Amino acid sequence: MQKNMVSRISQEVRTATTTGDIQALKRAVTAEEYVPDPMKIADKILFMVGD
Repeated sequence: MQKNMVSRISQEVRTATTTGDIQALKRAVTAEEYVPDPMKIADKILFMVGD
């Protein structure tokens, strides 16, 4: 039961964070204030290749 509860709470936290991040990104793009970070993009690509 404890593992199930931890899993559920973790999922809720990730979902809330992701939703907030997406909303912030939408606002930045709409306001033409979004500036991509090439280093973060490269990090994500390299991290995905390792999977």
